[in-house]
Amino acid sequence: MDDVDIKIIQELLSNSRMTYRELADRLDLSVNSAHKRVQSLVEQGVVQRFTLHLTPKVLPQVWVRVCGKSATVLMDETVERLGANQNTSMVAVSSGNMLHILGVLRDYAEVNKFVNFAIKTGEIADPDIRLPNPPHFQGTAEVSLTRTDYRILASLQENCRKQIVDMAAELCISAKTVRRRLSGMEKGEAVHYRINFDHALLGGVFTLLDLYVNKGVDPQEVIALINRKYAKNLMGVRTFSTLPNEITIDVWTRSLAELKTLQDSLQREGSFSRIVPIMVYHATYFETWREQHVRDHARYDRPNP
Repeated sequence: MDDVDIKIIQELLSNSRMTYRELADRLDLSVNSAHKRVQSLVEQGVVQRFTLHLTPKVLPQVWVRVCGKSATVLMDETVERLGANQNTSMVAVSSGNMLHILGVLRDYAEVNKFVNFAIKTGEIADPDIRLPNPPHFQGTAEVSLTRTDYRILASLQENCRKQIVDMAAELCISAKTVRRRLSGMEKGEAVHYRINFDHALLGGVFTLLDLYVNKGVDPQEVIALINRKYAKNLMGVRTFSTLPNEITIDVWTRSLAELKTLQDSLQREGSFSRIVPIMVYHATYFETWREQHVRDHARYDRPNP
């Protein structure tokens, strides 16, 4: 893994369906080089899946994150039991035998039940429960999808980089229809393309940094600063409706020394009362009711528009 590979992963996390030409232009590579690097990441197992999620503009959803030190001694088995719940989207394991369990729920009424499940199954004695804010999607209009739309999305779930012509042949509709319907969903921000990747195979150090923002400091201004100044190492940013003055960022560094340099630089910004690093060993992704929702609606017996 080198800096170019990390940049590719950063771009694919944002939009895993971008073309090789778009990727090449963003990273100042040839199209052939961009293609070879992506294929190499797949062959190495770093990129596990090119997938998609429906956004809250289409499908109401509530996210909850349950974190804490686990008493389990059989971590792999515990992770699998957590993943058996239809609401579990991801489970990460970090230093200190910590579990980070991400649940995607249909509504707030399901929060307590899922949290109790995660605590009991994960054997977490002192849980930290957070409600992450969903990614921001422009506009306010609700997006309504047709059966044809759902059939297209179901076709893309296992590999959202699938070509238009291949989808058209698979679904027995014209390429023009696939392109038009998919373009409409993208413009309406109905779908988010992303990747599942293996943290352990990245090499280097993958770390969650919990940033506690000082009183009087605007968290959005801090996020803008982080995106601008620390983009090279940044793999994700999360905020929480339950913790308005806390930001969690995912960062990748080549070494612990580089991580310390980055953390010291953030501390010198003067915006944080403290910064807590949590090193992640690996993450396991699971399908949820969201993916099943797409498949179910693709099979509905109703007229094609």
